[in-house]
Amino acid sequence: MEKQIASAYHWRRQGLKICQLSPSAHNFRVELNASTDSRFKFHPSPATAQDFQLKKHHIIPIYDIPIEKVFMFIDNLNDLKNACDVMKCKEEITCDLEGDFRFTYNTITCLIQMSVDTHDFVIDAIKLYEHITDQLGPIFLNRSIVKIFFGNVDLAWLQRDFNIFVNSFVDLQNIYDTYNHVEQHSSFAKVVYEFLGIRLDKTFQRFPWQMRKIPYEALDYARKDTTFICGMAIY
Repeated sequence: MEKQIASAYHWRRQGLKICQLSPSAHNFRVELNASTDSRFKFHPSPATAQDFQLKKHHIIPIYDIPIEKVFMFIDNLNDLKNACDVMKCKEEITCDLEGDFRFTYNTITCLIQMSVDTHDFVIDAIKLYEHITDQLGPIFLNRSIVKIFFGNVDLAWLQRDFNIFVNSFVDLQNIYDTYNHVEQHSSFAKVVYEFLGIRLDKTFQRFPWQMRKIPYEALDYARKDTTFICGMAIY
């Protein structure tokens, strides 16, 4: 078998429950500076999160990124609502977050990147903070939409900063590491290069994401995180 991202069938055949979340991972309770804020609750449907299984579709590698996808930097409520209308109609969304911790005790979520087959959205999570939960929360909880991440750290950030929980969650990093028997987490850049043949420019890896106005080059860097995840995993 070629060294590719294997199908969901192959993983099920090997008995690997790659898409299940442990209670400790998804019922992660976050205390902000020892706060007892009642807004931070456990996952509203932990059984649903744990019982999620991939559909019969296969995760397969592709080697071209669609060049005609629409890119939108979203910093107003109207554009956010329009983006949500697009995402509600999709079967899968690739997601990533950018945070900044230089001047705060906890990392602040600054951007939320979400890609579908037709659009790349980079959402200003600082400017739109008061609207993120109401607008994006239902999408992340929607069981019929698969949310694909690279790693699971972003789940804690979503819960901590926006009280958002995720159903139908797939961790592409965990899939890759499990299939390749990797003990330490593989980097996003390594996996992108292996499957797409693209060397990522990490110039903006430590970018101060609290900065406004964010230059286009930095936004393009953030966009590529979810675009390339979408390029490596389709259903």
